Amino acid sequence: MIAAGLSKRYARALVEAVAEPRDLEAAGQDLLAFLQLLRDHRDLRALFANPGVQRRDKEALLNRLTAALGIGSVVVAFLALLLGKGRLGHLEIIARIYQDLVDERLGRVRAEVATAAPLDDAMQRRLAQRLAAVAGKQVVLETTVDPGLLGGMVARIQGTVYDGSLRAQLARLREQLVRG
Repeated sequence: MIAAGLSKRYARALVEAVAEPRDLEAAGQDLLAFLQLLRDHRDLRALFANPGVQRRDKEALLNRLTAALGIGSVVVAFLALLLGKGRLGHLEIIARIYQDLVDERLGRVRAEVATAAPLDDAMQRRLAQRLAAVAGKQVVLETTVDPGLLGGMVARIQGTVYDGSLRAQLARLREQLVRG
């Protein structure tokens, strides 16, 4: 709980540090790029977490990595702050909360959509429009393929699940037949 509250304060501080609303997305992408680097390289995460490695060495490495990734100055300063405060290990949750805050600020929601088969771009656009009508906000789709659905889709928006899968329809039909 303490980590979540602290992470929210850091995420909110980054949102506030980004001067222009149009730069919020770029900062989020920079944050995710560095986070992905840490996810991909466990030894790098361990090095940043190791109290035996001098802070100036960690800072030099951070500067080299962020320069190589082309990360913007606001995010570089933010990552340096996290490193200095020993909070770089919270980056995963900070990035998630940051994205939620950016979505809120830009008036949009994320929809997690699972389908039995991949959706083409036109279908994704139509689906996003329909879900936006339901949510009352712009919708950003995060799609996955789940062949177990057999057909249709399952969408989750802000904790509400819309299950239009063939599997769910068959289950409802089976239940109706059992009831008589």
